[in-house]
Amino acid sequence: MPSADSNAEALLKAAGPGVSKHMKDLLKKIATTENAEKAFHALEVYSRNLKSAPAKPKSCFDHPLTENEIEMKKTKTEIVKKIATDPKDEEGNLLPICALPNFCEENDLLNWAGVGFGSGKANSVMNSLRHFAATTEGLKKVRFWGKICGSEADYYVAEGQLEAAGEEDPENPMFEPLGTGANTFAYWVTNSITTPSWVRLPDVTPSAIVAARSLKKVFSGNLEAKVVSMPFFGEPEKVLLRAQIARITAETVLNVQGYLSVSEDDGSIAETEEFVFPSQDVLKQHSGWMHCVPHILKTGRCSYLEIDAEAEPEAYEAQELKKLRDPMQDQLRGINTRDWAIRAHAGAALSVRSLKYPGAVCVTKGSAFCNVYVGYGLKRGQDFFYCAPPDVQDEPADVPECAEPTPADGPPAPPAEE
Repeated sequence: MPSADSNAEALLKAAGPGVSKHMKDLLKKIATTENAEKAFHALEVYSRNLKSAPAKPKSCFDHPLTENEIEMKKTKTEIVKKIATDPKDEEGNLLPICALPNFCEENDLLNWAGVGFGSGKANSVMNSLRHFAATTEGLKKVRFWGKICGSEADYYVAEGQLEAAGEEDPENPMFEPLGTGANTFAYWVTNSITTPSWVRLPDVTPSAIVAARSLKKVFSGNLEAKVVSMPFFGEPEKVLLRAQIARITAETVLNVQGYLSVSEDDGSIAETEEFVFPSQDVLKQHSGWMHCVPHILKTGRCSYLEIDAEAEPEAYEAQELKKLRDPMQDQLRGINTRDWAIRAHAGAALSVRSLKYPGAVCVTKGSAFCNVYVGYGLKRGQDFFYCAPPDVQDEPADVPECAEPTPADGPPAPPAEE
């Protein structure tokens, strides 16, 4: 004959796992209560509280990981550990690194203006750039350019200057070789800063810049994605991304007035000797700042082609008219009050924000300053304008009504033809 305990256990199993679990939790609650007599009298209250308690959210430890997931986590952990250490070769020797600013210190400047990346993210960016600078050949200097947000993934952008100069394209005379014009710098992007795989973007062409000016497109995060837009853009997303980076760089990278100067010998631009950093009162004015990247013309180039007036007189005259409509600008040129907003922050920090490209900012504190861009890679458009509804029209005059004849009142129908 089955006992009472076995009958109770059978009833709990028949009721389902929910009832059995609830009774176990209830007994555990009573056992951990100091006053057992009070717990017995409050049995219904404990039961009601357990039923109304929110369910415990599932975590990654509620189910065992598969072998592939474990291997992926181990691989990612090894990459993170490797990036966090100093870059070394196969023999364990430290690799030389090109000129690289300390982004952790720059991030401290950005934090004063409210545009910082956080200490953990800044450390990951710095470690990633150190390994990138040590493993990339021909780099002269490199810096963290910024971040472009996408719908599926984001682009972290690194800007570098290569030692070797590019070659001209005989088939495309409008193309500016590497190291000149819009291709003064080369750019690399990655979707993950902790496990980076830096991919170099192609050199920008004038036609890509002209086409990028006529469309607005949010990036997806896939370099090979097709750009679906109006007007038509027949290149993958990496070409449009490179064109937008060139436009943003030419319009938003700033420098302190007088920090750079043009050499009288060869016309090159270099740091001014014995430069004295201006005071904050000077930097609060727009006259204390200047652009330091070549201006891009409407043709997509930073300079006009040299055309022989005798050999091609018509082309020469057409280009002279273009120079009048869109004259060339100096590389070291001032900024205007329409496109920039200057704001002072706590800690004697100062930020200069671009109103043309939201997300571009230059922050200075003491004798240090840095440029960064975080945004969608889009130029600011016109504010939405609510059109007023049209005037209410007057009601039309009533039309005189006429009685409509019915078949009974109307003339008899003609006889049908046989």
